Amino acid sequence: MAMIYRDQAIRSQLLKDKAAVYSLVNEEDLSTLKTIIAKIGWPCIPKVGKKASHAACLIVIHADHDLAYQQECIGYMGSFIKDKNQIILPDLAALTDRVHMNLYGFQYYGTQFRWAEGTYLPCQITDRPRIDEFRRNMQLGPFQEAVERMCYRYRVNS
Repeated sequence: MAMIYRDQAIRSQLLKDKAAVYSLVNEEDLSTLKTIIAKIGWPCIPKVGKKASHAACLIVIHADHDLAYQQECIGYMGSFIKDKNQIILPDLAALTDRVHMNLYGFQYYGTQFRWAEGTYLPCQITDRPRIDEFRRNMQLGPFQEAVERMCYRYRVNS
């Protein structure tokens, strides 16, 4: 019953203040993930499976309130870069872009978007002419396809 009470309380709060709820949920999820990482290291694919490894990275990507930990997790994931079966390279690209956006205002791989002018626009890219090369190295498709996919997902014109 405690879970349903928590669920309903979160949903009620969501109607009042989405940002506060997202922040609260992310902080709780990140705290749990930190405990897991302290016990087993980065939750790489062989340890937890592809879905759980991806979920862990999403939690970290959305943890903008803890930039230092995001940076630490880039290090954890980066230690597996030579064995591409350990991590999901597009996840590492997205986390790297998120951190660079927060620190420097630009990204390398074109994974981060912002809502502006009634559509999703890619955040600043450091080297636009080479972005598809960077993306290929991280097992990401062409940048223009990512833009179209983002706009389709959220049903806006690209």
